[in-house]
Amino acid sequence: MPLTVIPLAINIMIGGAIWISELSITLKVIITILLVAKFATYFYSALMADSDLVRNVGLIVCGLLNLGGIIYTAIQGIWTATIPFATLLVLLVVWRVLPTIDFSRKDGKKE
Repeated sequence: MPLTVIPLAINIMIGGAIWISELSITLKVIITILLVAKFATYFYSALMADSDLVRNVGLIVCGLLNLGGIIYTAIQGIWTATIPFATLLVLLVVWRVLPTIDFSRKDGKKE
């Protein structure tokens, strides 16, 4: 559940920050389309992809779009969108790495 709700809420915050900024309407529409495509790619890659290749490629595309969003909004001075983009990038990395960590104890109590 948090894999979908939290990124969706943060993407909505980014969209709101973009739409209240001083960018042109054309750029706002393009960024909104990219946000929707990024979330759809994330949703499919993180939750529905069967193969590791598809999952990794989708998450790399999402990470690159987040990084591009960080750079673009920082250059434009839209700090209310830069911080959520950075948060999404960190969450993407954490949620991708976290399932691969082995939390079992090796002292014989739990394996």
